[in-house]
Amino acid sequence: VVFKFKPHVAPTASELLLPVISKVYGFLDRVAANGAAGTDEAVLLQELRKGYLGWVAALLNSDLDAVFLAPPNAPHLVTIFHPIATQLAVDAASPQCQRLAFSTLVKATQAWLVDPSGWHTLATLTPAAAAAAAAARDPHAPSMRRAAAQALGLALGSSDAQEARAQFQRFVMGTVLPACFEAPARPGFHVADAQTSLVVSEIVGVLQMALLAGAPEIASGDGSAVASMGPPQLLAAPGGGNLNQNQCASYLSTALLPEMGCPAAAATEFVQALASLDQKQFKKYFVSFLAQVQGR
Repeated sequence: VVFKFKPHVAPTASELLLPVISKVYGFLDRVAANGAAGTDEAVLLQELRKGYLGWVAALLNSDLDAVFLAPPNAPHLVTIFHPIATQLAVDAASPQCQRLAFSTLVKATQAWLVDPSGWHTLATLTPAAAAAAAAARDPHAPSMRRAAAQALGLALGSSDAQEARAQFQRFVMGTVLPACFEAPARPGFHVADAQTSLVVSEIVGVLQMALLAGAPEIASGDGSAVASMGPPQLLAAPGGGNLNQNQCASYLSTALLPEMGCPAAAATEFVQALASLDQKQFKKYFVSFLAQVQGR
């Protein structure tokens, strides 16, 4: 329904957001505290996780990210995504949920930290589809993301929206990036497994999108830098520029990786690889890096 009627369904989705999340998280919190009460509840829990993540992903993939920034929802933005990063993304028992959780975090980072003005779609596109969409786009017509914001009466540059994005930026640095390294360290996370390998691909996507968000021209720009480039999710490598001025690069090399016991030289090498390699190349590097760190 969301996909078919976007952006006209945005007001309804906005009204449903908090009630649905309250119900889902109430159940997840209870199970986290007390454990599943038998096989049936464990199966129900797994289906609920998949269904919930699929719903959030559908909102983002349908360019309805403005729903999360609507005035009633914006103050709860971090609360909504916190269990996704701290529970679902690091649960190695369910690679399918892990993959969807990290994929959702990639889209959210793109939406609110890389392209907050809504220039590009959040839908997953092939290079050919992106080129076709760019050729057919009417430069005078609002993008689907902007149209959804208009349907909600939301100004993407409003102070409330900016504050929500600022909180999300701190959340990405303090919670999402650590989850990218916590998930592979969990027992049961086997990179050689086909489904787990897909999880690694999404983790790499989070790291690359976060690095792109940390670039000075994007972190403190007016959005014009994003408007003039291709869809962020299709960038071969998100780097370039002075990494010393990149918020994400500095955090990784001077705080997060050293806290994991990573030597300074290795931390610097990691950030340089993240900035210079495409997704396929960096995935190989990341797997090797994890093996070295976990072998210490």
